[in-house]
Amino acid sequence: MGLALFLTIGLLSLVSALGSPVGADSGSIPIRLRGVSFDPLRAQPMQQSPEQASGTLYLIQFQGPIHDEWKQEVAGLGVRLYDYIPEYAFVARMKPSQEAQVAGLPFVRWVGPYRREYRLPSELQAGDRVELGASNVMTFTLMAAPDADMALLEQLIARMGGALVRGDFTRRSRYVRLTLLPDRVSELASSDDVLWIEPYYPAVLYNDVGGGQIMRANRLRQNLGLFGSGQIVAVADTGLDVGTTGSAMSDDFEGRIVAGQPICAYFEGGRTTWSDFNGHGTHVAGSVLGSGILSGSNPAAHVYDGSFAGVAPEARLVFQSIDHAPGGGLECLPPDLPTYLFGPAYDQGARIHTNSWGGPTGGTPRFPRYGGYDTRAQQVDAMMWEHPDLLILFAAGNAGEDQDRDGVIDLDSMASPGTAKNVITVGASESMRPEIAATWGQAWPDSYRVPPVRDDRLADNINGMAAFSSRGPADDGRIKPDLVAPGTAIISARSHDPQAGTGWGEYDGDYIYDGGTSMATPLTAGAAALVREWLVRLQHVAVPSAALIKALLINGTAAMAPGQYGHTSAQEIPDLRPNNVSGWGRVDLEASINPDPPQRVWFAEHPTGLGTGQQVEYTFTLGGEEMHTTGSGHKPGLSRDGVQAEPFANAGVPLTTQANQLLQNPGFESGSWTPWQTSGDPRLQNQIRHGGNWAAQLGGRDSADDQIWQGLHVPMQAGSVTLRFWYRLQTQETYEGNDRLCYGIWNESGTRALVLRCADLGATGNQDWREESYSLKYLELLRVLGRSVLFGFFVDTDGSRPSTVWLDDAGFEVPGAGSPTATPTAAPPTSTPTPGGPG
Repeated sequence: MGLALFLTIGLLSLVSALGSPVGADSGSIPIRLRGVSFDPLRAQPMQQSPEQASGTLYLIQFQGPIHDEWKQEVAGLGVRLYDYIPEYAFVARMKPSQEAQVAGLPFVRWVGPYRREYRLPSELQAGDRVELGASNVMTFTLMAAPDADMALLEQLIARMGGALVRGDFTRRSRYVRLTLLPDRVSELASSDDVLWIEPYYPAVLYNDVGGGQIMRANRLRQNLGLFGSGQIVAVADTGLDVGTTGSAMSDDFEGRIVAGQPICAYFEGGRTTWSDFNGHGTHVAGSVLGSGILSGSNPAAHVYDGSFAGVAPEARLVFQSIDHAPGGGLECLPPDLPTYLFGPAYDQGARIHTNSWGGPTGGTPRFPRYGGYDTRAQQVDAMMWEHPDLLILFAAGNAGEDQDRDGVIDLDSMASPGTAKNVITVGASESMRPEIAATWGQAWPDSYRVPPVRDDRLADNINGMAAFSSRGPADDGRIKPDLVAPGTAIISARSHDPQAGTGWGEYDGDYIYDGGTSMATPLTAGAAALVREWLVRLQHVAVPSAALIKALLINGTAAMAPGQYGHTSAQEIPDLRPNNVSGWGRVDLEASINPDPPQRVWFAEHPTGLGTGQQVEYTFTLGGEEMHTTGSGHKPGLSRDGVQAEPFANAGVPLTTQANQLLQNPGFESGSWTPWQTSGDPRLQNQIRHGGNWAAQLGGRDSADDQIWQGLHVPMQAGSVTLRFWYRLQTQETYEGNDRLCYGIWNESGTRALVLRCADLGATGNQDWREESYSLKYLELLRVLGRSVLFGFFVDTDGSRPSTVWLDDAGFEVPGAGSPTATPTAAPPTSTPTPGGPG
């Protein structure tokens, strides 16, 4: 009997918009600001400006994963810690006279001024501003320090010739929007009340370009009676139909609207109504929870098949209108999203919030750049960290194009806030309407000029991607999107406002066609509502976390590779997943929570998360069952600093009867990692193994950094040490120097390699199971005798052509060593309050 296992252990993560959410590398501990990354003990890229010498904003970097008591001791000196910066750092306020005292603390690695150059992204640095035009007033988003005097800051902006975008948030929020000449930005960044400034990129809707059946929502209605009942979903979009909770509202929504919230009312002069004179918002809301009653459904009898009902047709709705006037953009997105967008919806009971809008993260209007982790993305992550039961979804964007004309959609077009870690970022797959004869090349000839994309129909293959769907990765290497859902030629509710548009075209007086990741996202939000209903009503989980819902949706996704163009030079979707085209795959609700026998689902939550040095363990006893385990967490791992790596020995060292094995669980036969520690996303699996029932799997995706290790003590009297293990390789890498498998011995903290041997997977190619064994040389043996050390493995891959490694039956053999001694190795999360996952 199959068992799918989902562990959600504090999956939500929090990283400041000032930094980039990635882990340490190469043994260095860099400070990763969005404008620059540097290791302060090696080199600092910018010299302190004289006018900043007396400032009170500093960066404090700790020695490693941050303990609560460290922060408490720093705060006890009168220092105020603000925003976290990878790696292991905080922006802080303190007096210059306190710098030496803080730097002298044993757990502090470095202290230095938080310079004005650190408060700006690369496009606002002096040398890069020319493309923005110094004489053109621009709009910016500013993040002030939590204790900033906002009235004084407004006066400063006015003296520079700038102005705030006025609204309720002007004096109540640390996030403000302002207009200013670009050549005055550096001066403003010098203020001791300013933490960050970035260009404001207006958000756009993602529709410029029968989901329920494809995602098998109809099976859940029939088999489990799930319709979204008891769930409240928030939609932030253009508006909803005629904007009333009364009888004039479309019958598809009437009676199920909890609240209509005109977000424009927070702005001076903003509209106070929430009708839909665009048509986008009504279509989106209909995809989530429209009843389909105007197309033949019977809600009283819970019969929705054959209609244009949304995925969760009995859920209730909080609608938030965010555009101001017909023909305009989304002018009413507030600079402080948690306070003025997510918060009001949460207060009305919404626990799912779907958003079909976003924008670039850099560049210019003519040459936008994507993939960055900006203020909006940080705010979304912060909201989900502070409200772990709120699931937020964002569309990936519609920037997918084939600009290099190789027949494959280009990577690196992911919009923000879809670059956030904790959200579900949704790409678009094709739906199934083969009667639509239009092709991608006919619809958008400038974007898709060569076959096979040019000649492919818009909606004729559910395992194909919508060409416009934005591709990852995020700039820091995280895989995006998370998953995909149908997004072409989707039929949903039509706004009855006389000014409303008709999307891709009319179906009838009550429904229209539309397409985009805008359409895929609300279908996924409806799916999330059904999963949440299942958890609450059938699994008796009173307050399901967003992380659990996300895990269930991801782990049930349907694989789509190779896509609709086959294994050709124009292969659309990589074979391995997750990937930066379809993420984990297409939403499949039936597989997520009600899989076909003999498979079944088991899940567990650890909602309090894990502190530094803590661990949680689950034990299972299975009889011949296939099982996959998925956990999440980010740990400090094995440094690349230390001795120079040598190649694999590629020679067998015979086993001896006198050898004592110092490793515990060397073949992973306990079915758990204990006492191994992990970093990245290694997996235990029981399908491909050398001996016994289990093996470890590392890599298998782009930009992987998977590590496993365990602690042990090498006896002083040991005359030799032999390392051995079995491994199997499968790689798409064709270039040397990009992907590698390494094993070795590290000091007890993992900060320095004492023995290191690596195989270049691009040079090695695919390998069936083979043994690697190696006896330490004399000088290597001297480094480890009498010491507590770590023995471990890591696999790292570059951003394309991933490699997968299976490991089994490891050995750390010492003759005449007596009983094995295991030293538990603490594996705390990296400095953020909870383990991060790309989410």
